[in-house]
Amino acid sequence: MNKLVFMLIIFTNVLAFEVKTSFNPSSPVIDEPFQVIFEIKSENGGDPIISFDPMGVEVQGKENLGSSTRTTYINGKLSTSKTTTIGYKLMANRRGSVYIRNIKVELNGEVKKLPTISKIVLAEPARPRNIFALAEVDKTEAFVNESILVRYYLYNKVNVRTTDIVKFPALDKFMKRFHQEKQRPERVRHNGEIYVRRIIYTAQLFAKKPGDYKIDPIVMNVNYTNRQIDPFDSLGFGGGFGRRSSVEVRSKPIEIKIKKLPINDVPSDFTGLVGEHNFNLKINKNKFVVNEPIELKLTVSGEGALELFEKPTILKDSSIEEFEVGGDLQIGQDFKATKVFDYTYLGRNNLSLDREELSFSYFSPSELKFKTVNLKIPQIVIAGGVATNSYQKKNEDNQTNGDVETQDTDSIITNPKFDYFKPLYKSINTYRYNSKTLALIFSLIAVFILLFRFKDIVLDLLSKNHEDDIYSRASKKGVSYAELYEIISQLGSGQDMKSIVENSVDSKPLKNYLLKVIDNVDKAYTSGKSKRIKIDKTMIKEIKNLINKDVEWT
Repeated sequence: MNKLVFMLIIFTNVLAFEVKTSFNPSSPVIDEPFQVIFEIKSENGGDPIISFDPMGVEVQGKENLGSSTRTTYINGKLSTSKTTTIGYKLMANRRGSVYIRNIKVELNGEVKKLPTISKIVLAEPARPRNIFALAEVDKTEAFVNESILVRYYLYNKVNVRTTDIVKFPALDKFMKRFHQEKQRPERVRHNGEIYVRRIIYTAQLFAKKPGDYKIDPIVMNVNYTNRQIDPFDSLGFGGGFGRRSSVEVRSKPIEIKIKKLPINDVPSDFTGLVGEHNFNLKINKNKFVVNEPIELKLTVSGEGALELFEKPTILKDSSIEEFEVGGDLQIGQDFKATKVFDYTYLGRNNLSLDREELSFSYFSPSELKFKTVNLKIPQIVIAGGVATNSYQKKNEDNQTNGDVETQDTDSIITNPKFDYFKPLYKSINTYRYNSKTLALIFSLIAVFILLFRFKDIVLDLLSKNHEDDIYSRASKKGVSYAELYEIISQLGSGQDMKSIVENSVDSKPLKNYLLKVIDNVDKAYTSGKSKRIKIDKTMIKEIKNLINKDVEWT
């Protein structure tokens, strides 16, 4: 009798709860997530505790897949059972056999040990998948700063209900732009199977240094029904009455090789741009009065990294002062960018600039050579003030050569054959030039501008840094993406600005501040806005001292 009671107790404990295991999908593939699912059935309820040792596979997460309760009434007895389903997300980075060992399930103080589970991971799916993610690039080899376009697609053969991006591709080694393309589903054939394909994510990338790069994967969670796509449902969506399921899909990484630009025959006017580009220069007119604004517009468009293209100097004569330059960057739907520089100069003295050419060079990957564009700057004449040394020198040279006679400023204005002030003969210009009231207003504006500039000159004289010093500009006006990259790169080496800061800066406040500035600059150019990011003067001082201990900041 005692033996019978003892056997019943053991039998009851054995049946206290049941455990079943399964895999989803049943045939996992290398570098793709899959689940090992534990289904625990118990009459006493409770929350199970599961532990195991993975071998050849990495555990990436745990998910409670739900629970259900079932009540039965048999032979006058009421019984209740609870089933809890728990899934563990796994990932294998090699093909072959993987193992889950030392499996223990504890429930209500009781422990059940399960035998070792083995599974074979395949290099490729055993059969065509109903849903998968795929990254596609327009090239797998590119030059430094050449555009690389990557699109992330979702392919499906069953009806998709919702798609959620679990993890965006990092792409940290690249300078990047993000594009919002219209998600127009299309039917395509892939490996002999018909799928509906739609764009999920698009990025345009530029590598700053040569080497081997990797296009990071995208991870998505897809809810779908098992019903096959209706031939008349071109979108691949639809409710349907199939069983609802969800799956996590991940695109495979893509290897990209970045090559150096040819080092031979690099033009002195090379802009650093790679790919076909157009350059255009416009000027409002070519004859001006002293202190009258000279307005020029330089437009550069093409497929290169225009975020890194800084403004060139157009007019270089010392008698012409650069008053203001505004830059604007726009990204088009064709993945080409346009950068516009609006220049405002002021001519301070009489001057005559001969026609000249401004040259820009870029590298053409298709032709494997550097190409040059020449822009013509027309003759610019400024009069109405005291003759400058350049005028006098030119007249002296002409007189020595016997070409023309020396003429003073009054003769230039009154002699019709020079015709430098033809626009002034128009009624409005003549009125502006001769009106005492407008002349007084114009003079006051000029004085205000001079006072404004005088303040900057005094500040520059008090500083040991040159006016064009990158640290001085950063302190006064903030930094652009290219200027910040130039400053950060002097701190040390790394794959990108963040890694340089992490490796080279010991001061935690300075490190955190620089990482925040890098994020702000990155957000500025990825949004297509060309603007300077303010940076604290104290931090600039610390950066400069860190780069060169011998430099004294004033």
